[in-house]
Amino acid sequence: MMQLLLRDEKDGILCPIPQYPLYSASIALHGGTLVPYYLDEKTGWGLEISELKKQLEDARSKGIDVRALVVINPGNPTGLPLAERAKDSTVQDLLLGSNLFGRLSLLLQCREVESNQNQVRSQTAFLVMKLACTGGEPYVHRFLELNIVHDLIGMMQCNIDELQDSAYYALHQIIFAKGGSLVLQRFLQLGTIEKLVNLLDCKSLKTKDLAMQLLVDIAVVGTKPCIERMLASHVVEKLVALEKAGEPFGGAVSRYIQGLNMCKNVQSAERAVMKQHILRKVRSAVRGHKLEASLVASVEYCIAEGSQGASSSGRKKK
Repeated sequence: MMQLLLRDEKDGILCPIPQYPLYSASIALHGGTLVPYYLDEKTGWGLEISELKKQLEDARSKGIDVRALVVINPGNPTGLPLAERAKDSTVQDLLLGSNLFGRLSLLLQCREVESNQNQVRSQTAFLVMKLACTGGEPYVHRFLELNIVHDLIGMMQCNIDELQDSAYYALHQIIFAKGGSLVLQRFLQLGTIEKLVNLLDCKSLKTKDLAMQLLVDIAVVGTKPCIERMLASHVVEKLVALEKAGEPFGGAVSRYIQGLNMCKNVQSAERAVMKQHILRKVRSAVRGHKLEASLVASVEYCIAEGSQGASSSGRKKK
């Protein structure tokens, strides 16, 4: 890369100071000029755009053609991860203006069967999660533009436990982050909720379990259209079928109702109607099965528990 960028001493590369000596040594070795930009110790070795512009203008005034910018993440030797400051306007401008998100998308899509590649994909999912948690809506919006969210859903369905877990945890954090509502809107537009419900029928126990967890997450943070879409896609019937199959899916319907009990985006009266609808579906789906009495009792208990919580919350507001 250095050989392609550097033709002579009039070509420069912006490099952070302090920095790992390898960068300055490589620039010197290939005959280029290091153009320093200084990190601010007072802000935890943060980056200031004004400092970048100052050094860039100074280099150009000396006839140096600045051809690249070095960004070290996490900082070496300072140790500051850019993702930790993703909400900072300077860092946000830098990240959103870079090709970072395109690279993240490519790394998530890589299908090479190598242990080190699996580690890269897992770490990529972790970085996506950190950016969503720290930076919120601007980053979530970019994830949607590049289909990164749906790349994670695809990764959640692979047969490698580490990758499946990494993908689920990233999706969980994204939909709970600021900007998560954008993801749910896209799910409604693209029929993703139906696809997630259908994953409850797949052969992989791991995929079923993670799909169930993600559907519960959507019940917690979703809107009325999200919940209605899940119910129309027969999520209750499929969860009952999982319970009939036994472990590890015992309590699947109760977990779903508990998620709905926590939902703040649907009014309590509307939730009550939805839960009665769920109870009717459960009674129909489990009729005549050995689990009928216990499953119906468990669902009724969860519904009553949610109603008591809603009543307590209403009294506190008064």
